[in-house]
Amino acid sequence: MTTVTRPDLRLHVHFEDSPYNSWGSRYAHVYVTPVVMARGKYGQQEYDAYGVDSYDIDVPAAVSALKGLRVKAQIDDHSGRFYGYRVHFDIEQLDLREAERVIPVLRRLDKRMTALADRFGHPRDLTAFLAHLADAMGLSGKSFVRRVDAEQDIEGHGHRSMDADALRYWLDGQAQDWRKRHGITEPAGAE
Repeated sequence: MTTVTRPDLRLHVHFEDSPYNSWGSRYAHVYVTPVVMARGKYGQQEYDAYGVDSYDIDVPAAVSALKGLRVKAQIDDHSGRFYGYRVHFDIEQLDLREAERVIPVLRRLDKRMTALADRFGHPRDLTAFLAHLADAMGLSGKSFVRRVDAEQDIEGHGHRSMDADALRYWLDGQAQDWRKRHGITEPAGAE
């Protein structure tokens, strides 16, 4: 009897100061993608965060179906919080086969996120939205990871695992550092 191990699926979160600033406004973005924490099959076989479509790891079809899944959020110097986020697929060329692959995934996630919103209320911010997404994807515990430098790498694989509270603290800190870096005062009423 072969035991199938469930892949360690997480959501990789990346904060980026946008180089595309216009009309005197400054922007920053948060990009979220699914990754699998695993040891690669080739080369040095390092434990790392691999894209769900990586050839370096073996994953079930349900995980590889997440290829292209994204959440992107934005913050600007006029808003106090992240906005414009939604679950979507970032696919360069969408043909019928790709559409048939992503539609069931989107429907399943939308159905589960709607049930969570009915139960707990609509997510009030980006962190709550991502927590709902993680729950809808069946992730538990420390569902989020971010890349860290060698000095901060206490887990030994170049990433820091985070639960929703740690994610909120980190995103708030990133937004605060971004504001300081550009001399932006936090808008009144921002949380």
